[in-house]
Amino acid sequence: DTFEMTAPTAYLPVEVDIPEMLFVGESVANNASNYATVKTGSNRVSVSASKFVIHQMWSGEMEEDSIIPFVPFLRRQAALGIAHYSDSLVLNGDTTNAGTGNINLDDADPADTKHYLAFDGIRHAALVDNTNNASDAGGALVIGDFGTLIGLMLDATRIHDWGHPANQDDLVFVADPQTADAAQQLDEVINWKTYNNQFSILNGE
Repeated sequence: DTFEMTAPTAYLPVEVDIPEMLFVGESVANNASNYATVKTGSNRVSVSASKFVIHQMWSGEMEEDSIIPFVPFLRRQAALGIAHYSDSLVLNGDTTNAGTGNINLDDADPADTKHYLAFDGIRHAALVDNTNNASDAGGALVIGDFGTLIGLMLDATRIHDWGHPANQDDLVFVADPQTADAAQQLDEVINWKTYNNQFSILNGE
């Protein structure tokens, strides 16, 4: 989904929880006492705009002497850069700009123009904001590691289970290439690729 920023800082409405159903007695008179009320929680989150640029310069001679169409090449590479760094920001964002503590550069001070300084991303939520949302595999990857992560997606306060969406395709695991390659070698994943819908990774075997 997308939304239009109408100001440098915008506010988006969000759900908080569901109303509790109460067990009550039957009304036997037209002037019976009112039942207790319950609240349907809602809230808002603030979203601040950030500015990003890809600033490049070249000469007319460089364009004329290029053995490839130079401007289309730059345009294509810029599109690839925007896609890569936009995804990286959502995953790896961390506003910590100091000599230590940034999840992308723990032992040095990142340059002030690094893209990941714009806002805190998904990994930051588990590694910094709430370490109870993180799970350390502590060895070779096994299928149970994914189940552990799913179990951490339960929000008991708001009565919502993010790990078991109505459409199972809405649950996506994002991994670095090495972890993704290791996952491809798990027996359950090989079984899925071999037998399509008859695989144990979905039917719970």
